[in-house]
Amino acid sequence: MLNLPKSTHVGRVVSKERFYEKEPSKIKEYFVTHIEKIIWANKISPITLNINSKAYNELQVFEIYFKSVNKKINAIIRLIDSKIPYPILFLIIYKNEIKAITSFKKIKDEKTVIVEQFEKNWQELENFKLELKGNSVDAIYENYLYQIETSLHFCDNLEENVDKYKQIKALKAEIEKINRKIKNEPSIAKRQELARRRVILDGKLL
Repeated sequence: MLNLPKSTHVGRVVSKERFYEKEPSKIKEYFVTHIEKIIWANKISPITLNINSKAYNELQVFEIYFKSVNKKINAIIRLIDSKIPYPILFLIIYKNEIKAITSFKKIKDEKTVIVEQFEKNWQELENFKLELKGNSVDAIYENYLYQIETSLHFCDNLEENVDKYKQIKALKAEIEKINRKIKNEPSIAKRQELARRRVILDGKLL
């Protein structure tokens, strides 16, 4: 799917139980009902490619085949992601469609923390494309992030980019919340007050 070099190929089926064995029964039910199989498809590292590593030693590629899909996909992927200390590029496949999900991870108190999750919209398999770019694990990982979330690239520092993205995302969510309140508010004075707050938030997006 990604046309990665053969040296990166793993092609190993990963047991679904690994991810739900210590979780509530509803999580197990989701894995059994909705997920067909999980494949560790590729490993991108200095061992498998002629590249360097800096903050990240490896980038894994997982293909997850779904029997059916719903709004819980992102939460399930985040659960899987949280159990593996390396950055992962997830390829979500359902019938003839695919979408990519990955997250920005960093090490905090010797633990891997998921800072933000990003996803690319569903596409037909034949149209899907992500390019392998970079001469280090870190650069390849960053480039995948920027291809998946094209609005993410504000400056040269990935962590600053993600922080800025989260700030903008929170502002937009607050503006949308205000818009809903204005729509349902019968008082003209309160609508005007809400509109003034929205103008202030709009200004922060510039």
